[in-house]
Amino acid sequence: MLVSVLFWILWPRPVQPVVEHKSEVPPRVNPSSAPVAQSAQPANPSSPQILQQGNPEKLKQAQERSAKHIEALNKDIDFYGQTVDQDSHPLPGVQITMVVPHFLPGIDGMSIHVNRTSDANGLFDIHDATVTGDAVDIEGMSKEGYTLEPCHRGLGPTGGAPGNPMIFRLWRDDIKEPLITGQRSFDVRADGSPCILSVASNGFVQSDAPRGDFSLRLNIPQPQDGAHPNWSFEFEAANGGIAEELDPSAAMYRAPEGGYTNLFRFVLDDAHPWTRSGSKFNFYFYLADRKVYGRISFDLMFFRNKPPYIRTEYAINPTGSRILR
Repeated sequence: MLVSVLFWILWPRPVQPVVEHKSEVPPRVNPSSAPVAQSAQPANPSSPQILQQGNPEKLKQAQERSAKHIEALNKDIDFYGQTVDQDSHPLPGVQITMVVPHFLPGIDGMSIHVNRTSDANGLFDIHDATVTGDAVDIEGMSKEGYTLEPCHRGLGPTGGAPGNPMIFRLWRDDIKEPLITGQRSFDVRADGSPCILSVASNGFVQSDAPRGDFSLRLNIPQPQDGAHPNWSFEFEAANGGIAEELDPSAAMYRAPEGGYTNLFRFVLDDAHPWTRSGSKFNFYFYLADRKVYGRISFDLMFFRNKPPYIRTEYAINPTGSRILR
């Protein structure tokens, strides 16, 4: 009997499939992929669909207005330039590549590439009605043995004039001077106390002496009622002169012959609101006793709860030449 029972238990039988019972719940629809039912009469009477279905003339007028508005962004390019060398002599044979952004209805727009070669007087221009757009972007200027001085490359649709072109300076590659260059940071107090700087053989150094080549003063009053305080900055030359460079894109490759003063002062107050793109100042300088020219920039780094400091970048030509390249 035991054998019979074991035989019955171990005898192979077909497996019955398991049926999963699901409740009759309607399937969920992804809103982003579900088709949107379109009303036969949409509620917005100014939609393009209504204009197209109900009033094609209004749609045509709207499209024409849009096209005129976009086309109005394109101006006739009237641009005159001149390429010169480092000594301001006309430089012919410079290959110039310019890009003019041009707007078109219905798409983002296009770029018109314009190529020119400067003539015997270094002149080039774009002033024909076949080129329209809203700007002139200088993509490149090249001539063997020369390098374009850094300059503004994004310009408006008009620039210069036939008798007064915009100047683009290219430097001969073999003109380089033995400059002393460097970057340093100097601690400066916020109460207007002077920070004395001197020019040494290794660049600018901070000195404890009462008098050096230059002095810096930063005056930041304590803020009141949580307002950002007004402040002032002074840069003074005790032995020579300084001249501010207002163009932040200028290469500053040559110090000017004149126009120097012994004191620069900037005051941020209600009467003179801050209009610069940051607290950075660029200067040329010269030392009268050593006949040394150079350039220096100051980044004023001051915070509400931290002591201020000034970050500098400089180039000094110890040979007496005004070339700073």
